[in-house]
Amino acid sequence: GCAQPPEFHPEGDVWTHTCLMLDELAAKPSQAWAGEDRICLFLGVFLHDLGKPPTACLMPCNKTGAMRIRFPNHDSAGAIMAEGILRRLKQPLDRIGTVSMLIAKHMSFVCIRQMKRAKLRRLLGLPHFDLLLELLRLDSLYSNHDLTTYDFVSQQRRSFLAEPFLRSRPAMVL
Repeated sequence: GCAQPPEFHPEGDVWTHTCLMLDELAAKPSQAWAGEDRICLFLGVFLHDLGKPPTACLMPCNKTGAMRIRFPNHDSAGAIMAEGILRRLKQPLDRIGTVSMLIAKHMSFVCIRQMKRAKLRRLLGLPHFDLLLELLRLDSLYSNHDLTTYDFVSQQRRSFLAEPFLRSRPAMVL
């Protein structure tokens, strides 16, 4: 029942958006995302917009001035809420940390083309970045259907991973 701006989410409210993402993830063969990664990705998808209802407000659009629904800082609010839920469910601390990171960082891609190279490098070097990238793909696919940011990030990731420094230290957080 939490409405979203139709120009960004023509699929409908937050629940519909989340269900479409979960359906897509469930349809993937279990080999694509297995074990702990699969659990964290499912929880990340399920909870990624948890912060939208409490942060929903009407704000003017920067371009037109018309009022539209916004969710300022829903990513950080959602990460805090998800951490509390997962703690109450007595989930392992590593899982809580990974899922919280996915939720907290899922909006990091909005201005990725304007990021300085060092900041982009840190983002691409996050532990479990591959899960964050898949969350981006699903979120984009089931909102505006525009995968250009996903494609850009994937290309940047391949480029950075091809650098000799990164190949020699794959586990290092940049």
